[in-house]
Amino acid sequence: MPVSSAYAMTVLGAVDPDELGVVHAHEHLVAHATPQLRREEPDFDLSDPEPVLADLTAFRAAGGGAIVEMTTVDYGRDVPALAGLSRRSGVAIVAATGFNKDIYCEARCAGEEPDALAAVQIAEVTEGVDGSGIRCGVVKFATGADGPSRGEANAARAAALTHRATGCPVLTHTEGGAYAHGQLELMAGLGVAPSAITLGHMDRMPDLGLHRELAQAGAFVSYDHLPKAKYATESGAIDLIVALAREGLHEQVVVGGDFARRSMFTGWGGGPGLTYISEVFAPRLRAAASSGGLDGGDVVDAVLRRNPARALTFRPVSG
Repeated sequence: MPVSSAYAMTVLGAVDPDELGVVHAHEHLVAHATPQLRREEPDFDLSDPEPVLADLTAFRAAGGGAIVEMTTVDYGRDVPALAGLSRRSGVAIVAATGFNKDIYCEARCAGEEPDALAAVQIAEVTEGVDGSGIRCGVVKFATGADGPSRGEANAARAAALTHRATGCPVLTHTEGGAYAHGQLELMAGLGVAPSAITLGHMDRMPDLGLHRELAQAGAFVSYDHLPKAKYATESGAIDLIVALAREGLHEQVVVGGDFARRSMFTGWGGGPGLTYISEVFAPRLRAAASSGGLDGGDVVDAVLRRNPARALTFRPVSG
């Protein structure tokens, strides 16, 4: 049933969204990768939560408050491990129901009715995952660059049903920022307002006009590949945020690192670690905004604190 008041849901329970603090809007901390993926890319095997504790502890010491953990059931989600990490580190962790992109979700979703998928997801949001009492705080769906596959379409419809039943925020995977408008149009047709949706990986498509349109529609745009040298999106993301801030549209931006590999975590012997956004990206953004005649501190506060608090808030859903 619809929720009656605004809150965010973490693996340790409901919290006031304003108490989340500095938020990474898209990360992977624990993921039991498929045997095939482990064979092909051992770096994706995040089945042991222990090394990640070092990064979470450092994140907390650097002022970090919360992380949205976007690993879904088809990608090897482990909510008990997330709850343990949250208790030990003091970092609030938001878990995801829903599904990843087609190579992971198709076997589960292509032949399933959206209503059946949604029934499980609604229970994961309102009651907890597999009887654990650990509740999910976001629902995820994905689309390919040219639109959803059959399984992705079913998962998207299930995400809409889950949101409409619970008020759960919707966070998406786009393929390099493609089909973002399509995602909003699909969700609008299913009764989900843009203000309930965070569009993932948009820094991979640094098109200011597109981002302006998405933000003006009320959606959140997620710049969540910032520390990844492979994609080199940080400089472009800073330029986008500063440009959007001149129009007040930076209030629709959230950020993250999408850490999904061992080699990204200091606890696994890699880097740059979960402190990168607070210690490297945020000062660069502050300086760029300030040099552009804006209040750099306020821009950083919006992107790291205020905006994700709004994006992660459950709200009453009518109809």
